[in-house]
Amino acid sequence: MKKITIAVDGYSSCGKSTMAKDLAKMVKYNYIDSGAMYRAVTLYCLRNNLFDGDFPNEAALKKQLDQIRIDFRYNETTGKSDTYLNDENVEKEIRGMEVADKVSPIAAVGFVREFLVKKQQEMGKNKGIVMDGRDIGTVVFPDAELKIFVTARPEVRAQRRLAELTAKGESVSFEEVLKNLEKRDFIDTTRKDSPLRKADDAVVIDNSDLTIEEQNALILALFKEMDTEKFITVLTFTFPYEVAIVRGRLESEGITCFVQDELFVQLYPHYSNAVGGVKLQVKESDLKKAVEILKESGYLKDEDLQLPEESIRLDKILSKIPIINKLL
Repeated sequence: MKKITIAVDGYSSCGKSTMAKDLAKMVKYNYIDSGAMYRAVTLYCLRNNLFDGDFPNEAALKKQLDQIRIDFRYNETTGKSDTYLNDENVEKEIRGMEVADKVSPIAAVGFVREFLVKKQQEMGKNKGIVMDGRDIGTVVFPDAELKIFVTARPEVRAQRRLAELTAKGESVSFEEVLKNLEKRDFIDTTRKDSPLRKADDAVVIDNSDLTIEEQNALILALFKEMDTEKFITVLTFTFPYEVAIVRGRLESEGITCFVQDELFVQLYPHYSNAVGGVKLQVKESDLKKAVEILKESGYLKDEDLQLPEESIRLDKILSKIPIINKLL
């Protein structure tokens, strides 16, 4: 598949970053957190006394803008990218309430948005990225092939944010968090430059009542719809939980997999009654490599490849301990 640009926009604390990170990992794309860039500028302003009350001193900030350097570096310990401000890892600092309370006024400053949008466009010029924010599908990448707009009920978002802050040791009430979200929503949707809005061609996902697994199944299905390359079924399973073992083996070798009935598999991973027909698919361009791996692992034999069906098919229960051990 030709690489595409995926834009994920939505309200604060609605799970945009989690969704974008998970999708990037599943389809092996680069993930860029545009919100972290605005938070880094906010942190710089706080540290350099560039706020007059709730709003930044724009004249002073404009003079210092060329002193702000932001980049992302892979953290081997966490397996994620950290945000760096002028060569300092500020990943923890930019996630606190102090920054959260000031970031929307910073994001509303026109020359700050212009400054960061140029950086974001440069990062995504070669495609193969997932970027989340508030204007990615409308301003940064208006021609993105896949646009997703995420929303959730305010009280759900506030509870998620409260849990996140509590886990980091911050003491804050539900009411404070909800008030902060409402304030940010108002600023984000009413600002003059690049206000938060849904792109006309964006797919809306309300994840208020979705689990992470359900959400991932949905966004992966959306991505697959964009793929013009044919997916070929290499195995079918009687039990849905068994597909995860084989899928993990193939994906560890860099093969993109897709599972029909993915949502069922995620919802009922330990379902023990036969349901039949859960299909593991790979891209046509990966088929030869996938077959070799499955043959080496004992899942396919040469005689299986002579079946008359249009796709390779193996109807057997994969719960034999020796085979699972071989894969693991």
